[in-house]
Amino acid sequence: MKRVQVTPFIVIGFIIFLFLFIFYSADKLQNKEFNEKTIELLDNIAIKNYVDNCVRQSSSDALLLMGVQGGYAYLVPIPFHAYAADIGYGYYEGISVLPSLQTFGRELSSFVEKELNSCVRDFEPFKQQGYSITTGIMSVETTFAADTTVVNVNWQVKIEKGDKKAAISGFSASVPVRFKKIYETVKTIVSKEEDEPQFVDVSYLKS
Repeated sequence: MKRVQVTPFIVIGFIIFLFLFIFYSADKLQNKEFNEKTIELLDNIAIKNYVDNCVRQSSSDALLLMGVQGGYAYLVPIPFHAYAADIGYGYYEGISVLPSLQTFGRELSSFVEKELNSCVRDFEPFKQQGYSITTGIMSVETTFAADTTVVNVNWQVKIEKGDKKAAISGFSASVPVRFKKIYETVKTIVSKEEDEPQFVDVSYLKS
């Protein structure tokens, strides 16, 4: 009789053990999947930050060069040959030769597009970690805001590692250079020079 009474408790104990085992296994599997997804997400963020930093560096280099060369990142069409660099004129032989702000934007975008591939170094630091990375066609757009210069890069970067795949396409950088403000100041000076070639408004330059 006692043996018969013990049997239900053995069954109940087995069910509880089985339930705990299933719960523990499911929780462990869920944590593993969560950790894998977290690592994968962090890796993707690292690659995005890597490219964003290169966009920022290339943009900063372009703005520095354009500042030295009178707004140009490449060959200056009508240069003033200074000691350290050729500087572009804004006013030459009585007329304005200052390009539009959009032209300078395309100049900067073209510089970033050419330098970015060199900066990322074919993603070698990530390929050494087992990643396979391929890229598509790149397009760069520059926006001169009030207090910053914003560079957006549309460039599809496909990432593979084992059976994991991901793709990133949008990169950007904001450089605290008021290029638009500087350009508008220069444009006003050139306009005043066109109106009065023999007169320089010193009070305006001070403002």
